[in-house]
Amino acid sequence: MRVGATARAPGRHPLLALWALGILVRVPVALATRTEGLDEALLFNYGSSWLRTGTCSGIQWPAPYQLLVGGLGMLIGARPAIELIFVLVGSLVALPLFAAMRRLRSEEAAWWGAGSVALLPAVGAVVNKSGTHSLYLPLLGLAFLLHVLVLEAPTARRLALLGALLGLGYVVRTDGLVVLAVVAASMLVVRRWSVGGRLRAAGLVVAASLLFVVPNVAHIHRVTGRWSLSTSASALAAHPYWQVAEPDAETRAQGEEFMRAEGGLFEKLASHPGFMARRVLWNFRQFLRLLGDIHVFPAIFFAPLGLCVPAFARGWERGAFLLATWACPTLAFLALHVEARYFSPTAMILMLFTGEGWARAREALAERPRVFRLAVAVAGLFLLGLSAMTAWSSRLGDEPRVEERAAVVREQAGAELARTFVFNPHVRLVLDGRPGAERTLPDASRAAGRIFVVDPDAWWNDERQLFSEVAKQGGRFRDWRAGGLEFHQRLD
Repeated sequence: MRVGATARAPGRHPLLALWALGILVRVPVALATRTEGLDEALLFNYGSSWLRTGTCSGIQWPAPYQLLVGGLGMLIGARPAIELIFVLVGSLVALPLFAAMRRLRSEEAAWWGAGSVALLPAVGAVVNKSGTHSLYLPLLGLAFLLHVLVLEAPTARRLALLGALLGLGYVVRTDGLVVLAVVAASMLVVRRWSVGGRLRAAGLVVAASLLFVVPNVAHIHRVTGRWSLSTSASALAAHPYWQVAEPDAETRAQGEEFMRAEGGLFEKLASHPGFMARRVLWNFRQFLRLLGDIHVFPAIFFAPLGLCVPAFARGWERGAFLLATWACPTLAFLALHVEARYFSPTAMILMLFTGEGWARAREALAERPRVFRLAVAVAGLFLLGLSAMTAWSSRLGDEPRVEERAAVVREQAGAELARTFVFNPHVRLVLDGRPGAERTLPDASRAAGRIFVVDPDAWWNDERQLFSEVAKQGGRFRDWRAGGLEFHQRLD
C-alpha cells in the first residue's frame, strides 16, 4: 500500500482549500506593496497602449500578460488589475501540483506538498509581484501534471496537451522555451519506452507546441522585421546594470557592444565568447548567493525532507526523473541573468516533493503526534514568517516620490497632459492607471507628442538618451526643470 493512502486530509474540496490558502498568503503582500515593480508598470503601459492604438510598442515583453493587465487595468485601474491577477490567478499554482503529487504518491503527500508550495515565498510572495510569473507558474504546474500523466500512459492526447501547455508557457515567458526543450528531450531517455515510442513522444510534444510558438515568432517578425524566438534574451544577457555589481568602463563597453551587435542571441554569443564567459562566471557566483535568498532558501532548507525519500524508496524512479527534468531549466539562466524569481519553477517542484517526506514523518511519529504537530507548526510559522518579511520589505518602495513626480507632471503639463509623454514607467502608471483618467501618449515616437518628461534619476534606463532619439526627429524644443524632472516642449 502507498504511504498515506488511507490518511485523508480533512475537507471535501481540497482544490478550493488550497486556492484559499494561496490567496491568504498573497493578500498581505498585495496590500503591503506600495509601489508596483518595473515590470508591472511597463507591461500595463505597453498593454493599454496596444489596446488603445493597435500598435505593439512593447515587443520585448510577452503579449498575454500585456493584454490582460492592460485591458483589465483600463476597466478597473492598473493597480487593482495587477493585484487581482497576482492574488487570484497566481494562487492557482498549487492546484495542478496537488493533482500531480496525488497521482505520484498519495493524497496525504499531495496535501503536504501542495500546501508547502502555497506557503513558499518564491511562489506566493515574489518581490514586486513578478508580473508574468502570476500566469507562468500556474501554467508550469499544469504542464508538470501533464508530464506525470504522460509518464503513466503516453497517449497522443496527453502528449499534445503537454506540448501545447509548454508552448503557451513560452508565449507567456520566453524562458518557457528552455522548459519546452528540456521536457521534450526528456522523452528521449525514458527507458521503458521503445526507441520509436520515445521519438514519437518527443515529436508530438514539439509539434503541439508549435501551435503557440509559430504565431508568436510570426508576431515578432511582423513588428521587428527579424525572425527570432526572443527579443529580450540578448538584451538581458548584456544589460550593463546587471552585468556586474559595479561594472567598470571596459565591461560596460563590452555589454553595450554586445547589445548593438547584429543578429540573434546565438550569433552574438558566438562572436563575443570572452564577454559571455565573464558573464557566466559572475552569474554563477550570483547563483550561489541566491541559494540564501529569503524567497529561495526555504526550498533549499526543506529539500532534504523530500529528496531523502526518493533516494531510498522503491517506485520513485519516476519522481526522481521528474525532479531532475524540472530542475535543469534553471541552469540556463547562468548565461543570461540570475534572479530569485527565475528560480521559482525549480523551487516549487523541490517544495512539492517535500510532501512525501512529511507523510513519512507523520507515519514514523504516529505514536508521538504532538512532536509531529509541533514540527509542522514550526515549519508553517517559518514559511509564513518569511512571507510576512517579504510583504514588509515590499513597503520600502518609493511611492511618495513617484506620486510627487506625477503631481509635478500634472501641474506643469496642464491642458497638454493628454499630449505628454513620461519616460519613467512608474510615473506613467500613476498618471495612466485609473479608469477615466487622461492618458499619456502610448509611444514617444508619435508625432503628436507635445511635452516629453525626463526623470534624470531613473536607475532603470538613460532617459536623456531616450529623449535624444525623439529629438533627432527634428523640431524646436523649450526646456525647463521642475520638481527634479526635465521638461521638453515641442514648439513646432
